[in-house]
Amino acid sequence: MIGPLNHARWFTTASRILRLYVSGTCQEKELPRFVNYIVNVYLKTYLEIKTRNSISFGACHLLSEIIAIRDHCSEDEKPILLKCVQNNSYFGNPEAILLAMLGDDRSWVRDKAVDLITELRRFPGRGVRTFYKPSINSKATEVWELCPMKRRKELSKRLSFQTERNGWQLVTEPPVTVGTDVEQWRLEPLRLNYPCHSQTIEHAVQTTSQSVKHSTSYENQLGESLLDSR
Repeated sequence: MIGPLNHARWFTTASRILRLYVSGTCQEKELPRFVNYIVNVYLKTYLEIKTRNSISFGACHLLSEIIAIRDHCSEDEKPILLKCVQNNSYFGNPEAILLAMLGDDRSWVRDKAVDLITELRRFPGRGVRTFYKPSINSKATEVWELCPMKRRKELSKRLSFQTERNGWQLVTEPPVTVGTDVEQWRLEPLRLNYPCHSQTIEHAVQTTSQSVKHSTSYENQLGESLLDSR
């Protein structure tokens, strides 16, 4: 028996499902659907993240996962999977999209990102910025199509984006490029050493999951998570 699923260790579950499939002993009709998702979506995205781990590629990985779902999953599976993608759409925020564009090998894409950041610098932000989870375009084929940036009349025609729950909000410059000479990235792609994913994140997910099982209030869950993470 595999036992209860730990969402921080789903890779183990995926490996066991593939082992069950190649053994040929299981006749469950749903098994090929699981295998199709694991091989063509999950593992593909996993390996791309491991080989291109820079935060500059975060939005690219999100786009790649969406395209893989569109290409390899059935029509009844897509709404379920895309709902999960939307729930974890943090790298679809314009800040991450601009970083991905600056890291693109195509010079015209980098030029577009530099021009957008230059425009944003005309309206410097004040105070602590609020991070909003974007509404993802599941039909995107390029990274900047994940969350289109538009100049809204009601926001003084400043660049804005559609959020998941907070309507239209202003686009902000990525913190890592603030105070830098963005013109340099017209000549060469941006490469950052900050990871877009790490084992520490998986540990935090595991700790949070365990806390939820034993605590009823948000305060207790947060307290237990902080204690376990030390």
